[in-house]
Amino acid sequence: MEKAEHPHLSPYLVVDTGTLCKHLLLVKHMLGSSRFIVIIPLTVIDSLDLLKKENASAREAIRWLEGELHRGNKFIRTQRHHEKDSHVHMKNMKKKDKDAWRFYQIIECCKYLSQQNGEADAQGMVTILLGDTAAESSSRIQIAITAAQSGGLEVEYVEDFYKKLQESIKLDSKRS
Repeated sequence: MEKAEHPHLSPYLVVDTGTLCKHLLLVKHMLGSSRFIVIIPLTVIDSLDLLKKENASAREAIRWLEGELHRGNKFIRTQRHHEKDSHVHMKNMKKKDKDAWRFYQIIECCKYLSQQNGEADAQGMVTILLGDTAAESSSRIQIAITAAQSGGLEVEYVEDFYKKLQESIKLDSKRS
């Protein structure tokens, strides 16, 4: 009989703007599993704020975030101002491509978080969840995704990550 392998799931999930706008229900389910700490980067909050006037999903995400933070949900928090690794290369990026610039800011947050566990190998500690597939992303964001992955960060489309979570939950329930 074949033994099912338990999928690896990072303890820290860092979401991008698209994840909150397009897949808020999945984020709510992941948060409800109590298996992760969801980190909202400051650049994502800024981006939601810019989108809220014309995007109902951004307004919904902001209201939900405010509610969770106000309730003191211990499984979600915003990035703190000092939580960034400024060694990430993003020279002149903002002028060229704001989305890629924001993604590099997310990487800065993730690199900082991955270095906080005190281990030399922080691979698999942090996963960036994308609201769009890599194929739907600009070439600059695809380059940033590759840079994040080569730096030891996991980067996954939110729906793919959610499928892994469902598999993990099924395996856990079979073991009980």
